[in-house]
Amino acid sequence: MQENLNWKKINIFSYYKLKRFYNSLCEESKNNFTPRFCRKFVFFVAYMIFGDVNGYYLTKDNNIIAVGWTNGFENKRGLAVCVSKEFQGKKIGTAIIERLQEDSTKDIAISVFEDNKPALQLYKKLGFKEKRKIKTLEWKKNE
Repeated sequence: MQENLNWKKINIFSYYKLKRFYNSLCEESKNNFTPRFCRKFVFFVAYMIFGDVNGYYLTKDNNIIAVGWTNGFENKRGLAVCVSKEFQGKKIGTAIIERLQEDSTKDIAISVFEDNKPALQLYKKLGFKEKRKIKTLEWKKNE
């Protein structure tokens, strides 16, 4: 499967291609993970403008099917990875993370929902260890 994929380095000129990819994911997905990830796109753009993003996107038949990047904060790098639903389970996320691990000169941190079992398994398999659990609190205007 991976032999038919093209790796491309993220740069400032990737912005519009990646924005279309994220928008399509946000529209097609109704689960908790993707909308949160789509909101991260705002941070991605800011880091991209200020030059602290290292990442790749993968294409198949000129369509983006996955993206992953690290960005700097404190003494670590934050990690974000997203793979189109139809390409999940084909080791593409693994390949992206391994490449970003090879590129990184700092420790890498990632946040993940507890109920995202496939992602948790993948991250643990790739050497990530749980450091702490974070609670999310919400306030709803009409409740």
